[in-house]
Amino acid sequence: GGFEIRNELRALKSQKDYAQQPVKVTKGYNLPCKFIFHVAGPQVFGKLTEQNKQDLAYCYTNALDKAKQLNLDSIAFCCIFTGLYAFPNDQACKIAVDTTRVWQQANKYNIKIIFDVFKDQDRGLYEQRLFNTHC
Repeated sequence: GGFEIRNELRALKSQKDYAQQPVKVTKGYNLPCKFIFHVAGPQVFGKLTEQNKQDLAYCYTNALDKAKQLNLDSIAFCCIFTGLYAFPNDQACKIAVDTTRVWQQANKYNIKIIFDVFKDQDRGLYEQRLFNTHC
């Protein structure tokens, strides 16, 4: 995305209400998008907790709320807080898909949601969750 993103985040940190903002928004700069949403999610230490799950779900709902506020017609999510942050991929997928479905039903807002995955394992998990109604 470029150094501009880092510079904009640094400027956002100086705002008085920075800590109260669940989603920090920067421009897309060198990326093919208008905005980048930055969320603080849970890092899993040891056993996955209910609080970890709830915190991850909040990342999705807060981002979708912000997208609606900005009147966006699409949003792309990576596998939030998996990998280095140790959130189990299968549980992260379940939370991502289920939370975004519930949000869409509750908000009646037409937004295209894209799940952008890095690993083939994640692709399989998302395809199964999205297209198999028995999950």
